[in-house]
Amino acid sequence: MTPTTTVTAHSSTCNSTSIFGQWLTNAWTLFKQAPFTLIVLVIASMIISGVFQAIPGALGILVSKYVGAMLIFVMWPMLDQIKRTKRLSFKNLGHYSGWKYMPIMALLFMLPFAVNVLTASMILGDSAMDLMFNGNIANVSATQMGLIFASGAIPLVLLSFVAPLIMLGNQTMVDATCKGLQMFAKAHKPMLIVLAIQMLSLFFAPHTFALSALLVAPLMLCLNYQAFHYLRAEK
Repeated sequence: MTPTTTVTAHSSTCNSTSIFGQWLTNAWTLFKQAPFTLIVLVIASMIISGVFQAIPGALGILVSKYVGAMLIFVMWPMLDQIKRTKRLSFKNLGHYSGWKYMPIMALLFMLPFAVNVLTASMILGDSAMDLMFNGNIANVSATQMGLIFASGAIPLVLLSFVAPLIMLGNQTMVDATCKGLQMFAKAHKPMLIVLAIQMLSLFFAPHTFALSALLVAPLMLCLNYQAFHYLRAEK
């Protein structure tokens, strides 16, 4: 490696860290506008999706994951309301476009669960289905659960900008998916930092009774919002 290459690589790393730092600073500012509301929204989304797990068998898990995926789309207009008005106004949510795409696009956002299932199969073998669809955690360590949870962060972060492009950017499903992946690719270095944080919070969730994911989720939601608008403005 030549000195020029070394300097260029170091400059690129510093630039990525600087961009992430800007996102994080702006995210913290947004979070402080309505911390209680944001935490309640995250908890409510977990409860709402979790209720459907009461449906017997694998159907309950699948419905729960599907509802959870739809709630990802709901979060973006709510967060946009908080950013613009410093409060949440449900009556203004109808002003956002993209609701008609939500039921179909939620299927794509079940990809993290699919990756969870695949990872569980690789780690646990035949007992993976019993864990993922029946909730049988017997003989499954917290570390194994953490690895399974963390694997879902990869597609989740990869699709970070698809939902806001639909809900806030007035994009069609195909355009939002393509442009969302392009935005991730364009800012892949700072987004890899986001991915690392998401994976760590999910990995430690079984060790902390989900507190790590619960505490990080509201700030990460704000961070994704700021990253989205940063990349849109830069474009």
